[in-house]
Amino acid sequence: MPRTIAILALTAAAVAGGCTATPADDVDVGGEVGDNADAVTRCSSSAECDDSIECTVDTCGADRACQHNPIDAMCADGESCVPGRGCIAGACTVDGDCDDGFACTVDTCGVGNLCENQPVDALCETLERCDPAAGCVPNGECLTAADCDDTIWCTVDDCVIGNLCQHTTNNALCETGEVCGADRGCYTPMPCDDPSDCTDFAFCDGIPRCDPEFGCQEPETPRDCNDSDVCTIDSCDPAAGTSGMCAYEVNCGLSECLADHPECLWNGCFDLDATVAQRCALGAVNYSFNRVCFELRGPILYISPSPLSMLSDGNPMELVQAGTPTGTAFDASVVVSGGCIENYRIEGAFPDPGGVVDPSHFEATFTATYVDHDGYSCSFSGCRNQAIPITGTRI
Repeated sequence: MPRTIAILALTAAAVAGGCTATPADDVDVGGEVGDNADAVTRCSSSAECDDSIECTVDTCGADRACQHNPIDAMCADGESCVPGRGCIAGACTVDGDCDDGFACTVDTCGVGNLCENQPVDALCETLERCDPAAGCVPNGECLTAADCDDTIWCTVDDCVIGNLCQHTTNNALCETGEVCGADRGCYTPMPCDDPSDCTDFAFCDGIPRCDPEFGCQEPETPRDCNDSDVCTIDSCDPAAGTSGMCAYEVNCGLSECLADHPECLWNGCFDLDATVAQRCALGAVNYSFNRVCFELRGPILYISPSPLSMLSDGNPMELVQAGTPTGTAFDASVVVSGGCIENYRIEGAFPDPGGVVDPSHFEATFTATYVDHDGYSCSFSGCRNQAIPITGTRI
């Protein structure tokens, strides 16, 4: 009896001292683990792992821990998916993610996984500053007056506010009877009664002034060649003739100008809806192109396939229409003489429904025909006649 009491007492003491059975894992399934609740969430299904962030894929992993995989493709352009935050513009994980391609910025991945691109002017050349959106850009023209020397000794050259050069004419630095021109130095002005008498100024300089007392004076503003036509690029060509002239180049890059200016209609490149190809005559004839370029050189229209296509005479294929095209139709060809006479032709037109020309595409037919001159060369060459409908779309 005393022995039984001793054993029972020992068991009770063990219980009182904390020697109790412990589960294998201190886990509340579907909840968070111990003191590390912020790091890992335990789960029994993926549904329990929803973090309410649309750009993450939430799953319950093999170890019953929630996983949130960020998918950048689920964000807008320029944004990245950051776990716990969602889609963030300029997001990053390391400094390398923030490289903006400009050598004058210090690129770092800063607080909140956001890129920071700090401009440093010292990393640019003299008279440059660092623009975080453009890199090193000019920062004015000068630092000192010496930077503004225009080699015209009757002008006073200064570096003024904004690091800009200023050139002030000073007639006192010229000889008696001379005046100082900002662009020409000291000169003797012509006597005049009217600006039309002042012929020693170039046309592009502008309209000269006539001072009854001091004679011809420099133009105050350059020649204005603006013709108020959005379809022309206006400039003054100082090299044209002896005094220059206004020059107007049609801006064929504007779609609204194509139909009104024939020179635009007949210049430009077009992608084809079909590839035109043939290789024969032991490789001497070798063309494969899906683009053609039109060029009006004076009165002659040239059509050149691209990529480069070779003919049996060793020259690239270039089709020619003699005479300026009229209307919207074109017909260009090239002939290669020899035992087998080769004829290549592109004939077509730009559509003009209702009399309004559509310059954006054309419809045509490419033909290749081979005619024996000596009775056997065409058969030997293996070249075959072709007639291929093509549609060209302006690029």
